[in-house]
Amino acid sequence: MDILIYQSHPSEWRVHESDTGSRSYVADIHHGDAIIPAESVGFLVAMQVFEHIRTPHVAMRQIFRILAPGGYFVWSAPLFSETHGSPEDYWRFTRYGAQALAADAGFTILSVYAPGDLRELAGYYLGITGPYWKREDIIADSMSSWNLQVYML
Repeated sequence: MDILIYQSHPSEWRVHESDTGSRSYVADIHHGDAIIPAESVGFLVAMQVFEHIRTPHVAMRQIFRILAPGGYFVWSAPLFSETHGSPEDYWRFTRYGAQALAADAGFTILSVYAPGDLRELAGYYLGITGPYWKREDIIADSMSSWNLQVYML
């Protein structure tokens, strides 16, 4: 399994290959072409990362470049969430924004899942979190305009 670890300083970028053949890339995805070969990864996951990427269109194009033909990319980001650091917090994505971001980079979108509704959103802001709701209510994709998260394949 290959891993990308964020590092903004080019002098710190490197690739480490383990005895098993897996690689750890230390780089900035905005400049992934500096060390990550094109079409070299078959499966990529970016869960709750893109809200922290300063230029998400550039990063999405880099991910499309490194994904091997026939590969899969699983993506998620919050729509409603508190502002949080580590290192920065720039964006929120609607289901339509997420789809546009991926399509503009060249991806074919297989599925978008955006659970939540106004009731869950209001509860979230009042501190009423997951344990208070039925599982079916939390994971239902109601096609609401009040989604808490957006997931995309």
